[in-house]
Parts: sequence; structure tokens; C-alpha cells
Amino acid sequence: MNIPTIILGTPAVVDAILSAPKAGNINTRRVALAPTRGASFKVGQTYSVRSLCDWDCIYRFIVTARTDKTVTVQAVGGPNMEPYGKPTRRTVRAYDGVETLKPHGSYSMSATLYADKVAE
Repeated sequence: MNIPTIILGTPAVVDAILSAPKAGNINTRRVALAPTRGASFKVGQTYSVRSLCDWDCIYRFIVTARTDKTVTVQAVGGPNMEPYGKPTRRTVRAYDGVETLKPHGSYSMSATLYADKVAE
């Protein structure tokens, strides 16, 4: 039985682990803490993600601030894409070299923003 392995750490640590010889058939997925080598969240940019439960529901968030490890986002909507609600600060993770974050928090069906999915 193959059990997926999730590796957390800096990109250098993840690369070292993934480049080591593997015993048997181990499925691995690149999950690391920021910084990344690919797309990253930029202040002032709007990102979107579809709801996992309703394909017609699209969440849009604008990045209002960021540090090396965190991003502050605020929901936007309406005809003029005006910000509403409270800004939330979330930890940035990387998946396959792209920064990601969960704007609503982490739960079973939570949406995940990807830095390469800029809102249209």
C-alpha cells in the first residue's frame, strides 16, 4: 500500500529529501514553507478561487500586506470589486514552487488561493 508522504521544510530541505535515494515506491509531494522559486503573492494584486461545493461561487481576495511568511488578504466583491469584511493574516505555504494560502482557515473543504491564479 502506497501512503503519500508530505514533506514540510525550507525548499533546500525538501530538495535534499527528494533527491535522496528512495526505498521502494514512495509518492512524494512538494509542500514547503515560503520562500518559493515560482509565483508569489504581491501586494495590491487580486486573486480568485472557486468554491469546492459550488462551482458558480468564486471567492476573490486582494493582498493588502505581506511578510516573508505571512500574507494579509481581504475579500472583495460587488460590481466595483470593493473590499469588505475584516482583513485576515494567513501563513504562506508553497506547493510545487507556487505560494498558497487558505483565506478562510484550514478545514476539510477549505478553498486554497494559489499565487499563479490572478483574478480576471
